[in-house]
Amino acid sequence: MGRYSKYIPAILSDFEQFQKLDEVESPVLEEEAGEKERVEQNQWILTSQRDGLLRRAGFMGLPLLAGEETEALRERVLSYWNRRSPYVYFMVCDWLDSFCGTDGYFSEMRYAEYTLYILLSLREKEKKDTIFEWLRYMIPANILLDLQLDFNTHGKLRKLRHGELKQKQLSHKSIKEVDLPSLFPQYAFANGYNNHAISHDKR
Repeated sequence: MGRYSKYIPAILSDFEQFQKLDEVESPVLEEEAGEKERVEQNQWILTSQRDGLLRRAGFMGLPLLAGEETEALRERVLSYWNRRSPYVYFMVCDWLDSFCGTDGYFSEMRYAEYTLYILLSLREKEKKDTIFEWLRYMIPANILLDLQLDFNTHGKLRKLRHGELKQKQLSHKSIKEVDLPSLFPQYAFANGYNNHAISHDKR
């Protein structure tokens, strides 16, 4: 029994004519039901399929990135959609929270220097160019944007042994930019990413 049979009285389902109609019409109804579900899902960013995300990205003027996975595209579209204006520092922090996570960055508004300083976790390094482009759009032109990656320093690496680095096939050059917590979850690497600071220093 197919979908077509759900729309006719049960007494008619025993007739051969209606059984034939069921065989022909049910696949068409299933296809239409699937298309209806796709259209409904594409109304919302969180449930949208890839074609819906690409269409929304086109409306927003977002550049399409070669090989970008659907969930990464969804995150980018959602972050763009959540942008708010006029500029307020705490709105920037809210936007970064949604795009990088509260533990993915450290931000500081340095009013004396007219500078917005952001230190980005290496976990989020692939987003650096996108963050810079969007923040330059969001913040006033008279505020400097200092966006840096939190490269690994000797202070972070001192708890690791040479054998552990060799096992992960890390060279002295590559160790600078790897996300240590993901490679060595057994260690606690301190960071201050979930702090939003404001400097009023009048130097």
